[in-house]
Amino acid sequence: MAYEMSVSVHDEFIHVILVGRDTLLAAKEYWSKIAGILRANPQRKLLMEEHLVGPVPDGDIHEWSEFMRTLGIPPGTKTAFCYLKERASEYRFVETLLINRGFITKIFEDVDDARAWLLDNGAIP
Repeated sequence: MAYEMSVSVHDEFIHVILVGRDTLLAAKEYWSKIAGILRANPQRKLLMEEHLVGPVPDGDIHEWSEFMRTLGIPPGTKTAFCYLKERASEYRFVETLLINRGFITKIFEDVDDARAWLLDNGAIP
């Protein structure tokens, strides 16, 4: 497997940590798993902490955003993404695209900042 995923379910949010190599196939696989976890739990806040290496998965970014919409992630789910510093800037366009598709999301380089935004009920990007 290209990556390892750990999941912690807290009272207010779900925390997912990904470690390993990033590929488009792996991303589709772990996002399918994460969507299932979100559907099975009442929390509508997700902290995604990614420690993945390798190039940002390629492919048509619009196709990717459509894939995200098909996962059945519960409406209103607020997601804070925390990427390694060298990868965060590469995902800024994805952040904008997801927001434009109706997702509540923001990208961070620091997990404490990501958690603080996630738990701030007034903070919307």
